[in-house]
Amino acid sequence: MKYQKIQTFFSCSVFLMVAGLLLGAHAAQAATLSLSPASGPFTVGQTITVSVLLDTKNVPIDGVDIRYLNYNPALLSVQDDDASVAGVQITPGTLMPQTLANSVDTVNGKITFSQVVNTGTTYTNASGQTLATIHFTVLAPGTGTATFNFTSGNTTDTNVGSSGTDVLTSVANGSYTAASTFDFSLSSGGSKTVIQGQSVISTVTVTLLSGTTQAVSYSASGLPANATATFGPTSCSPACTTTMTLQTQATTPPGNSTVIVTGTAGALTHTSTFSFTVAAANIAPTVNAGPDQTITLPATALLSGMASDDGLPSGILATTWSKVSGPGTVTFGNVSVLSTTATFSLAGTYTLRLTGNDNLLSASNDIIITVNPVPDTTPPVLSNGLPTGTFPTGTTQATLSVTTNENATCKYSLTANTGYGSMINTFSTTGALSHSSTVLGLISGNTQTYYVRCQDTAGNADSVDFVISFNIAGASLDFTFSAATGTPSVIRGNSVSTVMTLTLVGGTPGLATLSVSALPVGTTATFTPNVCTPTCTSTLLLATSPTSPEGSFLLTVSAVGSVITRSVPITLKILSVLASGVVLTPVLEANSNLADVVSRTFTIEFLDSVTGSSVAVTTIVPDATGKLILPSNVVNEGTYNVRVSATGFLSRVVSGVVLVPNATLPIPQLLTGDINGDNIVNSLDWSIMNGQWFTASSIADLNKDGTVNSLDFGFLNKNWFMVGQ
Repeated sequence: MKYQKIQTFFSCSVFLMVAGLLLGAHAAQAATLSLSPASGPFTVGQTITVSVLLDTKNVPIDGVDIRYLNYNPALLSVQDDDASVAGVQITPGTLMPQTLANSVDTVNGKITFSQVVNTGTTYTNASGQTLATIHFTVLAPGTGTATFNFTSGNTTDTNVGSSGTDVLTSVANGSYTAASTFDFSLSSGGSKTVIQGQSVISTVTVTLLSGTTQAVSYSASGLPANATATFGPTSCSPACTTTMTLQTQATTPPGNSTVIVTGTAGALTHTSTFSFTVAAANIAPTVNAGPDQTITLPATALLSGMASDDGLPSGILATTWSKVSGPGTVTFGNVSVLSTTATFSLAGTYTLRLTGNDNLLSASNDIIITVNPVPDTTPPVLSNGLPTGTFPTGTTQATLSVTTNENATCKYSLTANTGYGSMINTFSTTGALSHSSTVLGLISGNTQTYYVRCQDTAGNADSVDFVISFNIAGASLDFTFSAATGTPSVIRGNSVSTVMTLTLVGGTPGLATLSVSALPVGTTATFTPNVCTPTCTSTLLLATSPTSPEGSFLLTVSAVGSVITRSVPITLKILSVLASGVVLTPVLEANSNLADVVSRTFTIEFLDSVTGSSVAVTTIVPDATGKLILPSNVVNEGTYNVRVSATGFLSRVVSGVVLVPNATLPIPQLLTGDINGDNIVNSLDWSIMNGQWFTASSIADLNKDGTVNSLDFGFLNKNWFMVGQ
């Protein structure tokens, strides 16, 4: 597994280093972070300039981490204040000279920012000063918040570092509310047609687009002569609807008009247009579908209809044939002509309809077609013949049964190729789709065969036998079953065997099949042979693997004969062994000094490779060669995830480690820089290093060259925001 890199932002500085007095103890935690302005009303599209204010309360500090400042990217966006750098950045202040992190996650709404002092210096103030400036753009109405990710005592979120301590005690977040102006849209409901002297209604829909709703009143223009439009209600506040009634007179001229519906709210107006057609008074067409018919499949019905009209409103008369009812599908030769054909998929009674339409009025007339089925010339199809298989010894009667695909009468014979008319045995239950009859006088050890034929209601009889055959068993095989060892034991990863004995006690000799159930995980069973004829023996071999669990497991060994099954319980005991002679080889970043490696104490934790839970923990001091020798009483052999940690270094997890005797496990390099031991490299570690500058501090001298200087800071900067596993 690799380390997780939260964010890397390198800055290069030239340090002029002057020896001086080390900083004393820091003041009590008191620093605060806040936003200015913290609230206020704004409008969509407006830019808000927000200052991030730092107040150290006169406490000297080494750096500030903002991780993170969260905002809602659906309501607010952050402007890029430095186009010369890839990504989006905010404007850093000048309180401290080194900005180590400055980025904006515009998708998830997260701002990351870190600023620290030069080595050997600190920063302090007594009132809020600008640490950084953010330019938000308001995207949509609503309340957008800007909140620091801060939990008191947590050194991995937003913090203010002072001599290795987080002195940030409180944060003040921001809340910014944006509103929009009133606007609406208007829909008139689409084209309308009406006959002279009649009326038609349409629904006008008003939708609120933005702002606070207001009353909208309605009017219509562009109507033909002697036509009026009224609205109910005459006004409403969106979202709402009003019903527009268009009333014509007998004197309203026929034709098309474009009507404009206007919605008015103070000085704001919106319109919607629609086509309004006034048609002359019209008489519906006259239609006759013709006389009813009777046909027999696969014949086709010949349709011959009649239709006439008064020529209004356009002189066009369209006719259409359609199916009203019936059990199957109807296919018309041409649905749009008066004389056409109709084909039917199933027999039955169908109602067909001829409809005439003059584009304004329509009329229809129905015809009934009686469709007789295709004459039946096919004999029944038989299936599901029963019984089958073998009946127990002593069975003297059984029930014959068969299924047909149509109503039929079925018979059977004991002689093959007997014609249906010559068969003398009729099924006792027959005449429909299911047929059955009881036969007597069955003899053990015999095969019973019956030849069945059926005839449908149209007189079509089967000419081929349908065979029903089954057996009556003789005397059943019986035997005893035992194991030579009822409690075999084995060390995990090895095998153990026991002999299974089958002894014939009665019946006809036959085969018995051996099997075993309830095997533990990672364990297999093999019989040699797995099938035998009693009296006989078989060797059961139980093979475990390194992953088999330890403990006692109740297994069931079975022998299955033709009729009976015998079972024997045995208890398998799986014993485990402790891992011994395991060697781990650690590698430390920035330090190849063997004397320093062997002086350290390493913590080794074994984790369950599936659940991740801790199994065992031990501490080990390396031997003279720098190797870690695992004591033999720590953990059993098996597969684990192994976490290795040492003071001053980020911990590391190696997955899928298989522990076997005398295994050698190389450990990936442990990264340095975690001076304060919280498993993350950040400004708190830098704060400790800064306080030990140019000293021989054992905790801050990362490369162990005897001096805390920029080389050690280089490792800290390289691993900035790295997190241990």
